[in-house]
Amino acid sequence: MGRNVSWNINSCVNSGSKYSAFEIVYGKRPNFPLSPSYIVDFKDIPKDVKTYVENLDARLNIIREHVKLNTLVAQWKMVETENKNAHELDLTVGDNVYLSREPVGQGRKFQHIYDGPFTVTFHPSAHLVLLRDPTGKRNFRRPVHINRLKLVHIRAPLPAPYFNLQTDESENSSHNSGNSSSSVDRQLEEFEVCF
Repeated sequence: MGRNVSWNINSCVNSGSKYSAFEIVYGKRPNFPLSPSYIVDFKDIPKDVKTYVENLDARLNIIREHVKLNTLVAQWKMVETENKNAHELDLTVGDNVYLSREPVGQGRKFQHIYDGPFTVTFHPSAHLVLLRDPTGKRNFRRPVHINRLKLVHIRAPLPAPYFNLQTDESENSSHNSGNSSSSVDRQLEEFEVCF
């Protein structure tokens, strides 16, 4: 059973490299029970082992170059697809951000889904950001993708007279509501007098 599974994995064509693992190693496509039988032309068979190995090495080098190129193209497509889904954040050096994380273990529903805040220190690219922990507990060696960040909105401390203004406003609003209720009472009295 295990051999069949490994054979299926090794003989399937990879979507990124466009080659199967068997073809990359042996320089030819695998033969299946229903594969057509090929007529062997003995004139094309090399007479010595050296020529055979040289031809095989040339085939393998061509396949490896194609695999390398196809893999780079596949990686570039994946990066482009991920960057298209990126939410645009207008970050500058010195901004504070939260970093998303995936809680694991027991009670993960009640764990925080963001760490931080952290400070932006450098922009290697349009979608990558290098962070610094102000507390010094974490050391970020690699940049973080912008999709994992959320901008921190730090509210400035309220000025001291704010509470006085609030009480003045509440007094004014209560005074105004008292005036409006007295005007309503007057209108009702006038209405009753009319009838």
